[in-house]
Amino acid sequence: MLPWLHKSVPFGGSALFRGTFPLQKENFQHVRAFADELRELDAPEGFIWGLELNHPVWGQADLFNSRNIPLPPHTMIDWDPELTPAEAEVIKTCGTTVQFAMKSNKNNILRDRKNALHYLNAILGEEGVAAIDHVAQKIWPRDALAIETAHDADLDVDGVMTYHWVTWEDRPMWLHSHGLAEIGCFDFDILNPNEDLQSNAHDLLRAIAFKSVEGELKPGASFTPLSGEEVRAVSAEEFMAKAAPEHLAMREGAEADHAESRVVLCDPKAAGLRAVFGGKPLPSQLLSAPYDESRLIQFSTATTEMMSHRAQATFELFTGIMTEIEEFDPTGLVKLGYKVDDAKEENDREHMWFQFHGMSAGQIDATLVNQPFHIASMKEGNRGPHSQELLTDWTIFTPAGKITPAFFRSLRLIRQNKEALRQALKEAAAEPGN
Repeated sequence: MLPWLHKSVPFGGSALFRGTFPLQKENFQHVRAFADELRELDAPEGFIWGLELNHPVWGQADLFNSRNIPLPPHTMIDWDPELTPAEAEVIKTCGTTVQFAMKSNKNNILRDRKNALHYLNAILGEEGVAAIDHVAQKIWPRDALAIETAHDADLDVDGVMTYHWVTWEDRPMWLHSHGLAEIGCFDFDILNPNEDLQSNAHDLLRAIAFKSVEGELKPGASFTPLSGEEVRAVSAEEFMAKAAPEHLAMREGAEADHAESRVVLCDPKAAGLRAVFGGKPLPSQLLSAPYDESRLIQFSTATTEMMSHRAQATFELFTGIMTEIEEFDPTGLVKLGYKVDDAKEENDREHMWFQFHGMSAGQIDATLVNQPFHIASMKEGNRGPHSQELLTDWTIFTPAGKITPAFFRSLRLIRQNKEALRQALKEAAAEPGN
């Protein structure tokens, strides 16, 4: 089981709109199409108006307008690597917001937060630009919110947190998470992060986030995000007290919300004389180095099962995206889990990647792209039908980057730049030798 899921965490958020004129409750009559009931609330001091929303599945929530809720600072927008450049610029133009509050009613963080996002998507209507999860400090552009609410899968851990990238002279200096401390876990910092963590190594960040919610990521503890590679978690307070000045400078400007319930990811503890004389904590070199895709990212069995459920629930979205961006020659991969030879338990499976060719008679037509270690009857290059029930993950490689069940920025980037991408591919094809 996953005990970290079963917590009641109240939600607070905002919906952002263009213009500066305060929105009135009459501007949100479109929400009636989603909520069974809208009831006017007495607006407390400091508020212009309030509405109570009720939905048979999403639960009860409040929508209100305050005179005193600030817009997100531009630095928060600029530091968010999951926003596309176009999204970041339009969000900066927003001048008015309405606020949203919702109590936990499912006793499941991922399901409660998903229901809150359903509400925020409805509140945006045709005019809204983006929504903000104040608990996680996470910004949801309207297209990202529409993608997430188009299916019924619970959120991924990425959905209840965010990452901020602080750069210096266009070089990543400090990556840090927000949102994990708010659900009773530890947020983390990576100093001098490799840029791969923004793209093809994003799953490594997710693995670290899962280690946090599962209780392995805590001050003084070591864990293994990649096979054979250890990382040590040092409390932010200890790091700031002991680290070398050049490493302290990387966290320059860290305020109170970057200290409590937060760790800095470091190299394993020193041995020998260096340990005796109190060696300084060193930022993790593993997370500063280019990502080696041949290394196995470590997920627990329970987390793998949860990720499998999301992959299954978003598989129709996967096939739809493959069709939508077919002109850009995407490569779709599906991960299927087959029982190993001499399996003793149901979960004794080897999870292998297959290139997706399409669906045939309700089954996945795919070719195995790697040689299995523990299944003698399966060979790299074998093509055939496979049951969708075996699906545990999927990935789409595109000219704009990867798309996964938890990462859709590349899809939004393609949608926003289709003409430019078509032209770039046309020019590349016309080059000599192509």
